Amino acid sequence: MYDAWGFMHYNGCQWYPKISVYDRMHGWDVYQHLNKEFYGDFGSFDVTLNFASNYVVEATGELQNRSEMLPDTLRKKLDVTNFAKKPWNEPPSTITPYTQGERKSWHFAALNVHDFAFTADPSFRISTSYYDGIECVGIVQEPHASGWQNSSEYVATIIKTFSNTIGRYCYPKIVAADAEDGMEYPMITLDGGSNPGYHGLLVHEIGHNWFYGQVGSNETYRAAMDEGFTQYLTSLGMRLIDGDTIKSPKVKNPLKRLQYENSYIMDRNVHNSYTLSALRQNEVSINTHSDDFHNALNHGGGYGAVYYKTATMLYNLEYVLGDTLFKNALHHYFEQWKFAHPYFEDFRASIIQYTHADLDWFFDQWFETTKTIDYSIGHIKRIKGTDSFAITLKRKSDMQMPIDLSVWDKAGVKHNYYIPNTWFEKQTDATKLHKWYGWG
Repeated sequence: MYDAWGFMHYNGCQWYPKISVYDRMHGWDVYQHLNKEFYGDFGSFDVTLNFASNYVVEATGELQNRSEMLPDTLRKKLDVTNFAKKPWNEPPSTITPYTQGERKSWHFAALNVHDFAFTADPSFRISTSYYDGIECVGIVQEPHASGWQNSSEYVATIIKTFSNTIGRYCYPKIVAADAEDGMEYPMITLDGGSNPGYHGLLVHEIGHNWFYGQVGSNETYRAAMDEGFTQYLTSLGMRLIDGDTIKSPKVKNPLKRLQYENSYIMDRNVHNSYTLSALRQNEVSINTHSDDFHNALNHGGGYGAVYYKTATMLYNLEYVLGDTLFKNALHHYFEQWKFAHPYFEDFRASIIQYTHADLDWFFDQWFETTKTIDYSIGHIKRIKGTDSFAITLKRKSDMQMPIDLSVWDKAGVKHNYYIPNTWFEKQTDATKLHKWYGWG
């Protein structure tokens, strides 16, 4: 709760006793929540929220009494486009006056969700778009409406992007709410910021609705199954929607301009943080309970590995399998395990089942160890009496991987080579060289 221009803003989350999950791995799940990740079972929710009549409410599930709560005349007044030119943080206008004792009951119903959240604020204004029959909602405090004009369209683009790459979004609705937060729940995300800065936040929180929301991994037991997979989706989604590069802000001062440079989304959202931890030897195995990162509460103790090492692992699995096979295998995993509470063992088995490839060497390294990848060019030497060169590669660290190598000749022609490290060879147009077997 917080003050919203004289009224109380409510974010209702983690607000009711959850029923324990019974699954084949642990039987009854009895892990306590230590301010990190949650695990809940799928069910049907029928919830009525009673607020003062001036409040606008959004929540998990479909609104059952829309004509009563949001009649057409009121909905038009609340439309975000009415406030496109309103100065940022200027106090809101009054659409529905507060009348003491006058109440409204918002009735929501949701099927096959493992959590229920809501947000309520008198200053909320609404934007709605649709993708494939799915209601895509942006709901924003009026003083921030100028920065949320494209919110529902961007939400719809995110749903379309992940539906086409990971698997179709199974719920009838998705909400991005201006709520001073960055948190995900089935069908609703609590966000903040404004366009275009909120793109990454919206992609991440809405992306949670795939492996957190629909698949329903036990993220208390293994947080990487949700946060790490979603961090990969964040990078993937932003690249597909906004392009590979984040443009630097325009800065007039030439000295300050030196502080900024264009950055690659994959590096900024995934690789840079993982690489820094690896170089500092601060890595932790991602096959770790969410409360066991050096016993740190909140997100300390190497907890960043949950996000960045897991996302890096998925990018490297894509590197091993090739783009198409990886995309299809990840889609297979989503379709096989949605609404079914999988664990790391299930993800491993699903990918191996689909690809028909022995990938135990890969998953053992990434899930169970803190081994790192470090290959380098050892030396380049002209072969005597020819115009050819011998290129020596060196493995400097413990993790073994296949290698894609590109060489440009003096004419500027690019030559691509592929060095497999097992019997599996991905589909590639590169010249395949002999296997380079790796070991500890």
